[in-house]
Amino acid sequence: MEVATVPLALDDFVPVVLAGIGSFLLAQACCRRQPRVGQVPLYAAAAIAVGGLCKAAWKLNLALAGNDLAHVDDVLFALLGPGFAYLAWALLAARSSWRSMALPSYAVGLAGTATVLLQSTGPLLALTVLGSTATLVLAVELALRNDDRPAAVLFGTSLLFAYALVPLAGADQSISHQWWEQTLNTVGQGAFALASFRLVNVRSYA
Repeated sequence: MEVATVPLALDDFVPVVLAGIGSFLLAQACCRRQPRVGQVPLYAAAAIAVGGLCKAAWKLNLALAGNDLAHVDDVLFALLGPGFAYLAWALLAARSSWRSMALPSYAVGLAGTATVLLQSTGPLLALTVLGSTATLVLAVELALRNDDRPAAVLFGTSLLFAYALVPLAGADQSISHQWWEQTLNTVGQGAFALASFRLVNVRSYA
């Protein structure tokens, strides 16, 4: 991969900030609908935001100083995986009487153990993909249950863009390609943030 330019690295903070805002707003929507989830959704959103910021900071440091800091991916997925797992749990709890945190806790524990044993971030990456997919699918359902079809479409758009980025991740990583990839990511995260904003502000939950 070509070393990122400073403008490219700075631009990478845009989708990260949008994802963080969207996660916190979605967590707030969960707390409003089902107060019994406590602060767990907010902690999950914080983990997602910090994980994204770590990756963006790594890219900026690489562009400015040329230093490729080790284990950044370890930190990224160690935060994103549990973050999305517990945010998905909060969304599930917000639509039903189910409260047990056993499933996300077991998933996080299993992924963490497998990561240590295999010396690979693969299990945490898999947890991140599954957790983020479940989060967006459940967010679509929550929006529909709240009779907010625009929010449902926006969440669906965010999911579509997330999967559209998968084949691009293994392609040629030239600077122009990275700009194209980040633009798609910004659109997807912007849709996520706007949809989450609608859930919190357009209609109130009963």
